[in-house]
Amino acid sequence: MERMKRTAATIKQGVEQRLRSVEKNNRPKTRSFGSTQGGAPQSPTLADSSARSSIPSNPLQLSSPQPSSVYGHGQINSESSGPHDHLPEATVLAQPSLAPQDPASSECPPDPSPAPINRSGSPNPSPSLLWDMAYDNIKGNQLELMAWYEGILSRFLDQEDASPSEERILSVTKDNDVNINEASKLSRQARMNQVLEAWLTRQATASPLQADWSLFLGLIRAVSNNIPQACLFWVATCFSAQKLFDPSTTLSRTVFANHLSILSRAEWYCRLSELLPGERRSTETTREEKQGLEHALVDLYSTILSYQVSIACHGDGYSHPFSIDTEDLFISNLLQKERALASSVVPEDIQLQLQNLMQSANPARQSTSSCEGDEKTPTTENGEEDAITLLSEPAGKPGASSVESAGGSDASSTVSASEPDASSTHSHAPHEHILPDNRVFEDDLNEWLNKTPQCSKFNDWTLNEDNHLLWVSGTPGSGKSTILTTFIQQQLKQGANQADGKIVHYYLCSHGQPESGNIASVIWHLVEQIYRKQPDLRRYLNRKKELIKRNEFDTPSDIPVISEVLCQMIRDNEFLPTYFVLDSIDQLSNDNNGDGAERSLDTLLALISATTSLSSNVRWLLSIDSASVERRICDNQLHLDLKTNSNALQKAAEKHVASSVEKLIKDASQDSEFQVKVKEILFTKSAGNFLWVDLACRFVQSQETLWNTLHLLEKLPKEVGLLYNHSMLEISNLLYDDSFYCMEVLSVSALARRPLHLRELKDITRLPNEVDLRILLSKQCFMFLKVLRDDTIHFVHESARDFVQTIIQDKMQKKHTEITRDCLAFLSSSLESGNEPSLSSHYAMAHWMNHFSRIRRFDEVNKIVDLVTKFLENHLLQWLDSLISTNRSPQALSQMLTSVNNLEMNPSQLHGANKCLRLVRDAMQLLRFHQSTESPPDLNTRNSLLFYPSSSDTTLPLLKREFPWLDSYPTIAKRTGPELLILEGHDDWVRSCDYSPDGRLIASSSDDGTVRIWDAQTGELQNVLAVSHRWVRRVIFSYGLLATLSDGIIQIWNSATYISQRTPSDVDLPERYYTDIALSPTGTHLAAVLSRCDVVTWKLPSYEERTWETATFTSGNVNGVTFSNDGSLLAVSSGSSNVALLSTDNGEVVRFLTGGEYLREAYSPRFSQDSRYLAVCSVSDDCSFVVWDLNSTTDTPRLFSGHGNVNSISFSPDSSLIASASKEGDEIRIWEVAGDNETPRKAVQVLKGHQRNVLAVAFSPSSLGQYLASTSADKTVRIWDISTNISKDIGGHSALLKSEQADAIQHSAPIAQVALSPDGMIIASGCEKGQILLWDGETGSLRKELGRSKDNDRAHGGQVLSLAFSLDSKSLVSTSAETNVLVWDTLSGKQTHTLPGHEDWVRSAVFSPDGKHVASASDDCKVRLWDLTSTNGSGEDNVVGMSYRGHLDYVYCVAFSPDGRYLASAGDDSKIIVRNLGYRDDMDQAEMKEVLEPCPPSRSLAFSPDGDKIVSSSSGDTVRVWDRRTQKCLRIIECGTESEVYRSIQFDKRYPDYILTNIGARLLSTDPASSGRILPLPPRYYYGIFSNSKNNRYWITWKGHNLILLPKRHCPDSSSAVHVQGHKVVIGSASGTVLLFKFKKDVSPTHDKDGKPII
Repeated sequence: MERMKRTAATIKQGVEQRLRSVEKNNRPKTRSFGSTQGGAPQSPTLADSSARSSIPSNPLQLSSPQPSSVYGHGQINSESSGPHDHLPEATVLAQPSLAPQDPASSECPPDPSPAPINRSGSPNPSPSLLWDMAYDNIKGNQLELMAWYEGILSRFLDQEDASPSEERILSVTKDNDVNINEASKLSRQARMNQVLEAWLTRQATASPLQADWSLFLGLIRAVSNNIPQACLFWVATCFSAQKLFDPSTTLSRTVFANHLSILSRAEWYCRLSELLPGERRSTETTREEKQGLEHALVDLYSTILSYQVSIACHGDGYSHPFSIDTEDLFISNLLQKERALASSVVPEDIQLQLQNLMQSANPARQSTSSCEGDEKTPTTENGEEDAITLLSEPAGKPGASSVESAGGSDASSTVSASEPDASSTHSHAPHEHILPDNRVFEDDLNEWLNKTPQCSKFNDWTLNEDNHLLWVSGTPGSGKSTILTTFIQQQLKQGANQADGKIVHYYLCSHGQPESGNIASVIWHLVEQIYRKQPDLRRYLNRKKELIKRNEFDTPSDIPVISEVLCQMIRDNEFLPTYFVLDSIDQLSNDNNGDGAERSLDTLLALISATTSLSSNVRWLLSIDSASVERRICDNQLHLDLKTNSNALQKAAEKHVASSVEKLIKDASQDSEFQVKVKEILFTKSAGNFLWVDLACRFVQSQETLWNTLHLLEKLPKEVGLLYNHSMLEISNLLYDDSFYCMEVLSVSALARRPLHLRELKDITRLPNEVDLRILLSKQCFMFLKVLRDDTIHFVHESARDFVQTIIQDKMQKKHTEITRDCLAFLSSSLESGNEPSLSSHYAMAHWMNHFSRIRRFDEVNKIVDLVTKFLENHLLQWLDSLISTNRSPQALSQMLTSVNNLEMNPSQLHGANKCLRLVRDAMQLLRFHQSTESPPDLNTRNSLLFYPSSSDTTLPLLKREFPWLDSYPTIAKRTGPELLILEGHDDWVRSCDYSPDGRLIASSSDDGTVRIWDAQTGELQNVLAVSHRWVRRVIFSYGLLATLSDGIIQIWNSATYISQRTPSDVDLPERYYTDIALSPTGTHLAAVLSRCDVVTWKLPSYEERTWETATFTSGNVNGVTFSNDGSLLAVSSGSSNVALLSTDNGEVVRFLTGGEYLREAYSPRFSQDSRYLAVCSVSDDCSFVVWDLNSTTDTPRLFSGHGNVNSISFSPDSSLIASASKEGDEIRIWEVAGDNETPRKAVQVLKGHQRNVLAVAFSPSSLGQYLASTSADKTVRIWDISTNISKDIGGHSALLKSEQADAIQHSAPIAQVALSPDGMIIASGCEKGQILLWDGETGSLRKELGRSKDNDRAHGGQVLSLAFSLDSKSLVSTSAETNVLVWDTLSGKQTHTLPGHEDWVRSAVFSPDGKHVASASDDCKVRLWDLTSTNGSGEDNVVGMSYRGHLDYVYCVAFSPDGRYLASAGDDSKIIVRNLGYRDDMDQAEMKEVLEPCPPSRSLAFSPDGDKIVSSSSGDTVRVWDRRTQKCLRIIECGTESEVYRSIQFDKRYPDYILTNIGARLLSTDPASSGRILPLPPRYYYGIFSNSKNNRYWITWKGHNLILLPKRHCPDSSSAVHVQGHKVVIGSASGTVLLFKFKKDVSPTHDKDGKPII
């Protein structure tokens, strides 16, 4: 719903912008220097847009929509959300038909009736016939797809048809074979128009977000009305849109973006039919030429229509759902078809018209040209291919120079070199940014550039020296960006005109103002540009998508993986010589907090260095501010310093001044002498600074007194900084409150994390409603800020932002407080109104925590802490959902960690911060928990709240508020302890793990041959490295490096790019085999154990090798090595009780440590982070591991015991704790390091959660929080928040909870069976290890564990296979993978009977209706019956029983008839045997039984209430109804469930048309005459379970609607561990927990607390 609302709001905004542009383009051209008269024009309404769209355009003036993201990569705004984020807002609605035309020049719409194809040349096929041909073409090639699609349409028509006598064009046969009547194309068109109108009407009234959804519907209606002949296309668009807008969709944002892109270009696609030659065409067209073009059009239409139909058919059981491969195929096909269209056999005039169509793809360019009166933009230099890609490539990307509006009263009326008008924009290469117009001085700059020695060397591709990187530096306005854009334009021309021209890819940071630190977005766009030019290289990106299961990698945490893709592309032998150009990269590190963005920029520069070492086909051109030169540029790198070359740019500066004056003084009446004087003074005072000229022109234009230009310029100071000072002084002298308003706007804009929208700025600054922001910006803040066409506010230059930040430096803390306050006040007001968050609330939602985390002063924190507390109490879930939907979770988690750290400092100065601290911690942990559940993208945190392992003061009120229809909640709180995240994905044991040096990533190595890289904060998979076909035993992070050990082979990886480096294996002898490795924390040394004998070290990166023989200091085999934190020492452990400390410089033994009698064999040595302690694992019954204090003069170690066979240890960052993992158990133990050396220690904390042996542990090096990663043979990596078990208040006093944290008892293995007693008061659960627990059926709390009466051991020795209660709920019978049947008293928990006799596993057992008998079924092919009321005189273990034969295979199930007279049994031998238990003594077994066959293998049985019919459930989701008397099968019902089988079946005589299964009630009429009825579920049985076997996901349902999704960790292993009974749902999870959901009988779960629908 959130996504739909944002999409609708974006579309509405796009409509308004488009219509404003249309109005502007149709106003009379005027020459003025100020604002237009009459104020700003009123924005047209959506109704106006519909009216305009009904007027057809002149076919001789065809205009294409703005190029949009057919490939899902339009302009990315990191703060927006929803699947349409890839498209610029104007792109979503770039419909040329919205422009009003002169009615006299408009042609009438073509006749909607399809015309027969005339192959002779005239008339042309109508658009409707071309779409018909495309439709038939798809039917011929994709029969299954179209059959499914037509089935969707037929079902829709079934609901819409009012008249049964009306002719059906779409129909469904009795065999469900869907077909379309081909008798009449006209009938098909008419019927499709009916479908379209009915769909629009129904959706407009059915959607819960009627107001916003109707905006989208109105868009489709408006555009489809313009060309009704394409109704086949519009119907497919509607049904595919419905699938995309479904909140539960699994389709990606890219698909959503592509769908909207096609919609934005739909009219243009449809009008391509006008290219076909007609009678009035001046040139002759042969039949072959016309048919070639016609065929190309039909192929193009087929590709588009097939794409929409594939989306419409996604899900709902279709066997070939939409996938990444489908998306890639569509992209490839669309490019191919568009190129085929361009190259079709047509005469020159048609070719020219086609070219004009393609080159008109940017309406903004045309509209500005017509408004300004400028000359027409030159056509692209790249020829036909680029003309075609203009069709399909996005025009607006991050970094694209956003073109400002012309005319009007706002600041955007200024046009300068730094803000080029669109009309003078050069045509740009595919997927690249619109470049500013440098034509005035382009030749002069090119001439100068080519003569500089730096550029000459840089462009010499025959050299292989240090010429791969060229820096251009200068002060603000010195021309850095101008030089780079001129270079790009030059290379584009050369690439078009020369066969050996080089490719150029670029990202203009100075134009897009991307969010600070988002280097991944920059790299992502470069990767996109590469595969657009070289499609074959896309395989590297596709491979990563497939491995990581994601489509996009453009968030800060994605930097390593997208860097790897870039390096792989560059390293490919087919990679073409390429220039990469990045402008103003220092802007990417302009982060108010400093460290994060600076670190990202370091990563970018490391990547650039790596790429130049990988290939000689790479050149990088970078620009940077002079202030950053010393920190960033090395002495041996090419450097073009504009400070020392300012005179060389004089000629370009003169022409820039002349061009600016011409744009400033447009009045022809002004004499030339006046213009000359203006030019002279501009050139003199600017001293060649381009930015100064632009700012001065902005100042003059704002004054609206052109005749005073000379005086105005004279009083301006000469330097840019002084010019800013001058403007700030004028602002301070403004009358009334305008000075305050301006400073508010400037301060908020300077501290904002991204450019703000006008509405966002107005809401955040809380300015009075009467303040017109546009006037404020254009008349008073014009020297600093500008408003672009999309109404976003940008600084005119980065130096303007820097200036504002400087002058508010001493008030920055206060401003962050005010921004936080205003964001929260606005959000609270918006959310409490009951409305969905508006478009203008996106920034406040995404970034208020960022501003709060930057507040360091305690007096400012005290001002805001109560408001933060109140907001989190009332709106926590909505805020978290917003973070997730906008992919801002990693950033928010980092900010929350900082906030927690801030709140914990100096508590005496903070008031009431304890509650705020607890809320922020809970928010952080709940967000992490939600991420770990691997929930679908559209599932909100509300669902995860039910399973969140906490019972804090935060979560309990939320549960009551969010789930008013639940009587009790799953009792999970005390069962998972501090477990934070479960990382799943490995296919085998996970042997090792390690944190990156900054604590942001976790690497895990596995026996599946891979290393996986995870985001340590969110658990999101970041990368997968295919290391080996064998086990990967070790993985180690170090500074800039990642090392792995697999099958004795060492591999080293660059941790910034994940490109494999030169390794020892490259030069070593083949017989070398390494058994352990270590990397120094500084990344300067590598050590390895060679064949358990010697230690080999290498100095990195030279790999200078040294081998140290160990015989001098140990008599045992060497088994482990590790470096100290400073890299000066290397610890070597061996099979003896000794550990040697070696100097890394020379290998000499510095110190020799011995463990004495407690250390028989030392292995896995580890240093603490401060290098004070050294720990080694021990092979000893009395000692788990030992720790030496290296600062101590004694070598006596501290002993730690009680954890057998420890194989991994790790110190906490502060060296106060140590964690141990044992390969003999599934638990982790935490120990305190401090203490004496004599007393053996015991663990102070035990972490339980892994299902199998724990193989490795690693503490995070981060100082924020105590996080521990662990790996296990259960194939998972788990992250634990140790601080959750540390009592810590604002006072900072902490104490580890010194207990074994004996969590509430749960199963120690996956749960195999659950059952609920008939009275609903008791839950029984049994696990794979034979344990049986009884739980309270009302609260879900544990009652008792059942144990055998003699030895009090577990109930069974093998897996529990069945559990069943007696009808009075007083007894329980259980069976297992052993031969006995056990009977228990549910009140006392004692075993009452042991029923022996079976010879193999007992699959099931049930009580007779009177509770006196038990029947059992076994793999020994027998059924046994016991009488519990009698014995053979030998005691309780000798109950009298009978054995029945007759089955030939395993017997799985038994069932008594309601009167107890009959016993039915079934299994794998394809028959059901019914025995008459009311036998006479003279009756043999042959007379006593009835056989029902043939019957597929059955798993459950039940008698009907009258006992005359039997229902059997089989594998394969089928249920059969049998007549017991006639022994015939009456009905076979396909149940349609994805559960493997019904494990239990019962009847309720009040509802004979239903069977009650363990997963819910299912309609099953035993009366064939009632088969046509559609019966509602009985109220008592509304709840059920739905499982999807494809992804192993389970939903709790209400009336068949998905209600609650079970996280994977709480999913059952099979349907046997699920039981639904009335208003209770019991889940036995694979993790060993039992979850009870008790729903209220009088409250339906249809709406949330605010009355909004949730189903």
